[in-house]
Amino acid sequence: MSGHLEFYFLITDQISKEKAEEIENELIECEVHGKIRKAFICQHLNTEYKTGFEEAFETNKGMELNKDEDFQAWCDECEKERLKTNGWNDKSIEYAKN
Repeated sequence: MSGHLEFYFLITDQISKEKAEEIENELIECEVHGKIRKAFICQHLNTEYKTGFEEAFETNKGMELNKDEDFQAWCDECEKERLKTNGWNDKSIEYAKN
């Protein structure tokens, strides 16, 4: 039954080729996630073993962000240090470097 469905797209905005290239240039190619927006992550996050995953703010797949908002994530151990030192500061950043 679902093989007879039709899909329609309504285009509500048009952008220039230059704007499309600007948007494309802001993306990176991730071997795990595909072509996505840049993210700043702690060096302990990896795909080989679990380290926990903390984010700067709650996110969901496909959500739109303002241009000045960045994805940020860090491991559970860095989160413990961040909480112990009352946020990201010289001491917690130094810990994250190790």
